[in-house]
Amino acid sequence: MEDNSFKFGVHYCYAVGSIDEVGESTQSDPMSIFPRAPAPVGFIAFYTERTSKSVTLQWKPITNCKGYIIKRATDSSTNSFFVIKKIHASSVNDIQDTSVTFGTHYYYTISSVDKTGESNQSKPIGIVCHWIPVPTNLTASYIKSSSESITLHWQPIVKGKGYTIKRAITLLSSAFATIKTLHDSLISHAEDTSFICGITYYYTISTIDEGGESIQSDPVSICVRAPPPTNLSASFDNHDTCLVILRWSPISTAAGYIVKRATTSPSSLFSTLKQLDDPSTIEFQDKSILFGATYNYVITSLDKAGESDDSSIVSIHCPRAPAPK
Repeated sequence: MEDNSFKFGVHYCYAVGSIDEVGESTQSDPMSIFPRAPAPVGFIAFYTERTSKSVTLQWKPITNCKGYIIKRATDSSTNSFFVIKKIHASSVNDIQDTSVTFGTHYYYTISSVDKTGESNQSKPIGIVCHWIPVPTNLTASYIKSSSESITLHWQPIVKGKGYTIKRAITLLSSAFATIKTLHDSLISHAEDTSFICGITYYYTISTIDEGGESIQSDPVSICVRAPPPTNLSASFDNHDTCLVILRWSPISTAAGYIVKRATTSPSSLFSTLKQLDDPSTIEFQDKSILFGATYNYVITSLDKAGESDDSSIVSIHCPRAPAPK
């Protein structure tokens, strides 16, 4: 027969007697046994590469014990293990170790606890979290009115060592190139000032740890359009040359400008005077004016995707023609 009602760590004595038609015989000499809880089997350690912030430990439970003791070390020598978790239920078969540092090699053992104490430890298992969680919630934004940079935001991985930001103009994985390396895991944003307006850029971020670089995050995309130039002004040169001088603040991310003119304010009546292909240009001379006329001017920026919105309108009334000399 089998006795399945025992508890590990308890000293049991057994005796057997015969039963006949008259009754029970005397008992045999007692036999004693002291079953100790074995170490759990099927002990494994793993983590989820993209999302996990902890190591998961699993094992096959020991039904007749009182619980378990989990120990950890950074080398496999017996005297280096220390307790990281005590479990007071025999039915538990997994835990999360959230105190890990990514890139570190860890070793784990598990032992059972019974009425008398702790069993022998299991054989150590090792795991290296080379691939740490990738930052989540990566976004790319641009403040049109006040910024000359694309801002990237993400949810930081505080247990890493830093981040690598990559950029491409296609979604081919081989096209992504590193544009910035950050050596602070608490940073949650970065600026990209090297973009060209009108081009769609794709960004990814990966985490750096002691074991290297994680896989890249899912890409995010953004296409920044060149804003129109600001501070457009118009001035009349003199009566001899009869020209209007236009000046403006340049747009560093533009590819050029288009100067437009009208004699009335509705934008539908503006016509192109000149396309300027040098983004550093800050002045244009309109020599095709008439004395006594009123002109309205706007200027737009050019980028790889086309033309920006119109700038604010400036007006100038040219003086009357001078008397003949």
